[in-house]
Amino acid sequence: MMNFSNYFISTYLIGNCDNFSCFKTEFASREEFDVNYIYSVKENSEEEWNIFRQIVEKSHANKEDAIVLCRNRGHFSKAYSKEFFFHGIFKCADFNTHLLVGGCVDFNNLVPVTSNLFWVDRFIGGTFLVLFSSAYRLLLNIHPKTSKNIDTILSETLANKLLLCPMIFKRREDDPAIKKITLYYKICNKYHLLVK
Repeated sequence: MMNFSNYFISTYLIGNCDNFSCFKTEFASREEFDVNYIYSVKENSEEEWNIFRQIVEKSHANKEDAIVLCRNRGHFSKAYSKEFFFHGIFKCADFNTHLLVGGCVDFNNLVPVTSNLFWVDRFIGGTFLVLFSSAYRLLLNIHPKTSKNIDTILSETLANKLLLCPMIFKRREDDPAIKKITLYYKICNKYHLLVK
């Protein structure tokens, strides 16, 4: 098994002042996240999209392999561990993934890829996203002025999207996506549809 003790990832926490206090509690003891706080007034606004583009431009210029984008308050689930998280990132890199969804409110259409990774068609309320360098140019080609929200842009633009199961970040205990992925995982496991 790989040793992930020296690994860290650039992390952008996007939100308002209320979100920042929540973020500080969640990320304070996790040295694997190189945290940057980015103030945004409103979720899924044109302002947030422009902030998102600036982050992607910076990451592309710095030749970063991957970055974390965390939006809205939430907390790490019991499933989170540094090893599980980085193992998922390295597996995604093997699949030339554009985006890894570590937390969302809802999603549509899943296909099992491994026992912990599922290809996802669309997602809503992405709270914890890992964006890979293979997606940077695709996103920078989108016009800066768009009326679409970030989740729609990512879902429509990026083909190689994977969802991490179990999810590692959630807004609340009863997120529909948590219940859905748990049920889907049980069905796939029961009928031996998961790839080991």
